[in-house]
Amino acid sequence: MATSEKSVLEFITRLTYNLDGISTSLKLYLSQFFTFHFSNTLSVDVIQNIENKKASLGYKDNTDIKKAVADFSMEQRAWCIAVLRLLRKYAEATEEKRWLNRLDELTRTLVAVFDLSDDRLVEEQLSKIEDEITNFQNRRVIHVQLRIWPLVVDFALRTSVMLIFGALQVDMSLLTALNVSLIPAVVLLITYFVSRRDRKYNVSLLEAHGGVQRFRIQFDISTSQYTWLAFFIGTGVYVSYLLPDHLYTFAFAGLVIYFFILLRFFHVGKIDESSIEQLIGTDDAKEEYDYDRNDEEIVQLETKLNSFTGRLEAYVLESALFGALTFSGFLQIMASDLVSFTDLENFAGYIFQTSSALMYFDAGSVRCWACRP
Repeated sequence: MATSEKSVLEFITRLTYNLDGISTSLKLYLSQFFTFHFSNTLSVDVIQNIENKKASLGYKDNTDIKKAVADFSMEQRAWCIAVLRLLRKYAEATEEKRWLNRLDELTRTLVAVFDLSDDRLVEEQLSKIEDEITNFQNRRVIHVQLRIWPLVVDFALRTSVMLIFGALQVDMSLLTALNVSLIPAVVLLITYFVSRRDRKYNVSLLEAHGGVQRFRIQFDISTSQYTWLAFFIGTGVYVSYLLPDHLYTFAFAGLVIYFFILLRFFHVGKIDESSIEQLIGTDDAKEEYDYDRNDEEIVQLETKLNSFTGRLEAYVLESALFGALTFSGFLQIMASDLVSFTDLENFAGYIFQTSSALMYFDAGSVRCWACRP
């Protein structure tokens, strides 16, 4: 059975992935559907291997197509035509209609080559495929807390190298080259292997609970992690401003792109097994609910929602009042003779000079703003 499924997958991928004008979004849509459909009989590695290596070779003519499907059953042939009809519906829904004529022509060619005159069999297969897609879109979501320790490692490496350069009085221009090339390469390499290890762990854990196709992993980032991310970016830009080259604009853009690549393409985080069991248990318990129990749950949820809404409105009002008081106090201080704009400018200059002196280990240049004459 597995060999037959591999042949069907290889045929349909070689047929659809080599259509003239097919977009990347449509290929991604097909890839997700193929993974979900064939994962019951084939492993994910086998599916990806067929998509990456064998799908790139298209069929030359109808003779090659006829040879490829010589051992296919009528249901498998009807399934292949149903996939093309599904692809046509998706293309119409996404307004990618520039190659629909080519798709219609290919469908008619397959019907003739397959010698498939019973359209009801195709409609049955199409109905099954649409049900599979509905189940795929409504599959359970597993929330995983994304780890940002690679950013901490990156920050620690940059800080350590900067302090070493300052203590040894090494040319700081070399520090820029290290920050741009060597340190990101080391961090990306470490993060790649760790994320790959976590991915294998997550896949094996999901396979033990019914298969990867039953779940969708969603990585979440907390508010505190966003705060640390802003701190790392701000500190990196400030340090780059202290360096001789003053490439702070380039540093800001580079750090944003670099951190985006780390968080978007290198997911570090393992699934908590208890969360899967809790999710499965919650879904099983839903089947035992009667109408009265559902009504009680709805009332409780509405009560909690009203409570949360009231608390949120109170917090917003308090924040607005505190903000107004703080701003009025700031205006009062600025209006008095205690602090002037000149003092604020001098204070900023002292901060910059002190930070630069600490980075270069120049104790003689350290100045105290409070001890000014």
